[in-house]
Amino acid sequence: MHRARVAVIVGLALSVAGCSGGSDKSSHPSSQTSRTSTTPSAPTSTTVGDLSNPAVLRRVSWQNGDLRAPYHPVLFLGGDQVGEQVTLDMCGATFPSEVRRRARHQVGVERAQKRLSDISIEAVLYDFPAGAGQAMREIRAAKASCPSDYVNSRVAGVPALRFRFAPAPDSSWPKVDGVDRFAIDATVNDQAGTTKHIDLVYLQRGRLLVAFYSDPQARATALTRSLRAFTRVLAQRMAALPAKVVNNTVEA
Repeated sequence: MHRARVAVIVGLALSVAGCSGGSDKSSHPSSQTSRTSTTPSAPTSTTVGDLSNPAVLRRVSWQNGDLRAPYHPVLFLGGDQVGEQVTLDMCGATFPSEVRRRARHQVGVERAQKRLSDISIEAVLYDFPAGAGQAMREIRAAKASCPSDYVNSRVAGVPALRFRFAPAPDSSWPKVDGVDRFAIDATVNDQAGTTKHIDLVYLQRGRLLVAFYSDPQARATALTRSLRAFTRVLAQRMAALPAKVVNNTVEA
């Protein structure tokens, strides 16, 4: 993507699917910032075994060794909220799965209290495995049917944007058993001429969806691995979770 949380340029206000929304998303071009949702849903504090929803989401986010010193993770303002936050927003599409989210956790990267705006991880738990599966179908459909002209975001304050897609970057990447993956290489521009290149990787297992939003410069600056290698690490973290954690169902 809270994004992504989505995921956005605000200056250019990049409204890329999977980038989350809310009051913390920076006005710097290409930031994965928070945005106000038109369809908020209430978080659920369910505990499965010894793992609460927040604990599950933290397990699949940044860990020691992911980032180069002195970069470190920083929670987005509203990053642990579902209501009034957006996760999927791209190509002017609608995402009915947003109302099925039950918990989310979006974490960016900073150095010396300065946010590196072009990289973050957003992890989301849905009501049922079918809810996360629906979100993956919706983001695939949004890309497949993306208009060729400028489109309006459904998020207030985001300008009309035009999306262009390169071939998927993951065609030769190995898969992790049990984890669905959808990777996007996108270039987005507004009518003022601001342009941004960004990679978005969506991973799903059961009711858990993890989105990694980044641009090449941010990865080269802060990440200890390549996009391919780090995507595999995230998928392996998801695969390592107990099945009951990702397959249980949670009512609204």
